[in-house]
Amino acid sequence: MMKNFIEISFIKNKYPKLFRIILFLPGLASITIISVTAGGYFFYLQWYYNDIILTIWLLIIAYYLRWIIRWLEYISFILYALFKIKKFEKINFEKILKWEYTNLEEKKLIKKMKENQENLNAYEIVHRCLIPTYKESESILQDTLSNLVKSNFDKNKIAVTICWEEADKENFLKIIQNLEKKFKNKFWFFNYTIHPKWIPWEIPWKWANIKYAAKQTYQKILKHFNTTPEKVLVTTLDADTNVDKEYFNILTYTYLSTPNKKYKSYQPLIFFFNNFWDAPFFSKAVSLGNSYWILFNTTKNKWLRNFSTHAQPLDALIELDFWSNETIVEDWHQYRRSYFGFYWNHECVPVYTKVYQDANLNKNILLTAKAQYNQMRRWAHWAEDISYSVCQRIYNFKQLNFRRTLYEVLRLTEGHIMWASLHFVLSIWFWLTLIKDIKFFSQNSLGKVLSIFLGISLIFLLLTTILNILLSPWYKLSKKEKIIEFLKFITLYPIFIWPILVIFSGLPALHTQIMLMLGKPMKKFNVTIKVRKNESI
Repeated sequence: MMKNFIEISFIKNKYPKLFRIILFLPGLASITIISVTAGGYFFYLQWYYNDIILTIWLLIIAYYLRWIIRWLEYISFILYALFKIKKFEKINFEKILKWEYTNLEEKKLIKKMKENQENLNAYEIVHRCLIPTYKESESILQDTLSNLVKSNFDKNKIAVTICWEEADKENFLKIIQNLEKKFKNKFWFFNYTIHPKWIPWEIPWKWANIKYAAKQTYQKILKHFNTTPEKVLVTTLDADTNVDKEYFNILTYTYLSTPNKKYKSYQPLIFFFNNFWDAPFFSKAVSLGNSYWILFNTTKNKWLRNFSTHAQPLDALIELDFWSNETIVEDWHQYRRSYFGFYWNHECVPVYTKVYQDANLNKNILLTAKAQYNQMRRWAHWAEDISYSVCQRIYNFKQLNFRRTLYEVLRLTEGHIMWASLHFVLSIWFWLTLIKDIKFFSQNSLGKVLSIFLGISLIFLLLTTILNILLSPWYKLSKKEKIIEFLKFITLYPIFIWPILVIFSGLPALHTQIMLMLGKPMKKFNVTIKVRKNESI
């Protein structure tokens, strides 16, 4: 049954003024925090010491402390996530799905699966892979499909659809015959769809494309595999996504061992490492930061949200009318559609296996910088979900859990405000206190306090960098290259990380929030062009 009330167009039409007012608030809060931060310093220079300025200093220090606490959380949860990955890598899930075990740990995993399988068996599960593509090269798509072929899961239970765009028809005609020739017989089901261009109510490209492909083919899949929707897991893969060979086994286990499985999304751990060593330094740094964020949220209870590559059961997708084709950031938005569509009976579950995607790399450094900035701007468009969530809370007042929904809205709001303001606040006070320090409480100074905070934060940054670098694909480098790259990171990262975060994280987030304030949201999905090193020359 379709639930029209979860669509963002329904909510915008139902509460147009409220939606617009709330959309204004994150940008206003971010600008206010940055302005007060800078203004407090110049007020001090003009009037020196008074109670108002002291209050501003104390608020800034509290803001820093909140950030330090968040970094402590980051490190502890990242370490836990890495521990879980290593633990799962040692387990043979192919045997576990056949009820076979060799030690006590594997026996416990089988017991958990038996308790929650709900009359489903591993051999019945079909994996549906949707791969949207727009102007990607044949080599990138071949790489993605080749990794699916290498999977340890039964390929007779994998269905693959390449989701093309009519707007990219010329590129499509050059590629499709080679892909079909090479991969059609590798999977039990392999086909392609062509998404028509410029359907009036859609925001073009990725999610409109995937929704079109899913609706066009899901009946064929059920008939082809002689199965039912609850036995089909749908994974959306970006065109550059390389899954681990154990991805489908671990996803199948996670699905079968999770209670209330229909009302869950399943999120693997994403690392932007495909072309990591070829990307410019700023692109590497942003990619690492994005990987930290995913690792952190994976192990933080109730914090995990859909991001890029993720899976959801077909029966849930049918009930939700698949994905929205009316919003820019549908992966995150899909979590909220599911949350409100199932009346807060929905969570995102971690899948402790790795999938790899590309770091931003284009034909030259300027195009790469532009692509990186635009990608972060697109992700920051997620701020629109604050208005969506508040209006949904009002519309479904009786059906939703008040405390849980309030927590969801507040955490979402805090995240976007800190994203847009944090790097500016830290930078402004650090550099201004270097020019002229501020004395307070006799011998103390704001510069000394902030220097301590920044020193601690740099230690955290260096530690998390080393942890994430250790997960990188070192096997692609020679011994000499490994040493050079490692030294480059531990020397350049502490120096350049702050301007990189300001330009490629804080600024695009603030830019997006200001445009939303002005009533000028993004009108289409800005596709990140994917280039590998041998294609960029």
